[in-house]
Amino acid sequence: MNLLPKTTMSHSLSSFWARFPLITRVMFTAGLAMIVAGSLLLLVSIGKEAEFAGARIEEQLSNEMESLLPAISEWVVLGDYANIEQVLRVKAAHADIQSVVWRNARGKTLSAGSVNEVLRAPNWFAHWTRVTPSQSSHPLLIGGRSYGEVTISMTSVPTQNRLWASFLDQLGILVMALGIDFIGVLFVLKNGLRPLVALTESANQMARGDYIGRIPLQGSPELLSVIVAFNRMADGVASAQGELYAEAERLGVTLSSIGDAVIATDAEGRIEFMNPVAVALTGWTASEAVGRSILQVFVAINETTREEEECPVGQAISEGVIVALADHALLVARDGAERSVAGTSAP
Repeated sequence: MNLLPKTTMSHSLSSFWARFPLITRVMFTAGLAMIVAGSLLLLVSIGKEAEFAGARIEEQLSNEMESLLPAISEWVVLGDYANIEQVLRVKAAHADIQSVVWRNARGKTLSAGSVNEVLRAPNWFAHWTRVTPSQSSHPLLIGGRSYGEVTISMTSVPTQNRLWASFLDQLGILVMALGIDFIGVLFVLKNGLRPLVALTESANQMARGDYIGRIPLQGSPELLSVIVAFNRMADGVASAQGELYAEAERLGVTLSSIGDAVIATDAEGRIEFMNPVAVALTGWTASEAVGRSILQVFVAINETTREEEECPVGQAISEGVIVALADHALLVARDGAERSVAGTSAP
């Protein structure tokens, strides 16, 4: 089985993560943290409520039994079944009580029950909260004599519905908090990243040769330090560029004023500059020659053999040395005129 090294997996994850914009990464991270923290808080809160609700049902069942026994004792002794039923109906009217039953030793049974409330919570929620129905039976003893048994059954449906309503309320608050968090983070990032947009535009202007634009001081302290550094760098580049232009102008004036012909090429042998003397000797104007191969413009032949001489530019470029033009060379101008020349090619 082939397992990727940890460094490779980590690099792959970092590369995948880096594909997303900063706003997306921050929004995802902040949202995930809020969802995890909010979900845990919600689960703990509802869990505590469910635990408290279960204990409250047991306590309520005990209290209802304690109040019911003396309430029906007199009517049981008197055998007043109508009042016994009335007491049972009043007790069963409570929302959390499902049924109340009195049964005597001779099998006489009186009962009352409430209309079952519909369970609005989903089954998974009811299963998770684990609030179960409860029931309690207690003998009715009066003066040491047994008058039957009383049974109270509690239902968990109202409690589960209340827990479900609380869950929905807290979930709504969580969703609202997430929405506010997303909007706030998005607003902060959008405004905070504006200087970076200006930084990109200024960098693109510099790439196009425009060194005038500067970024206004705005944004967070971290971005302000970047902007100050960029503006300082742009000032330095603009100053160096101005000096370079001035130096190039001085160099052009110098090369144009000397009596020798000067042709400058790039590393591929394409002409970049010709001074007036070179223009006069070759018959090519500077605008026509620039960009052409030196072999097209500078054509030399041996005055004795009439064979074409090798241009020394290629050797000078490839070997990095100064190469002299062969002796007795004739420069063939564009119009066919021949002129005796001597010269060197330097890298």
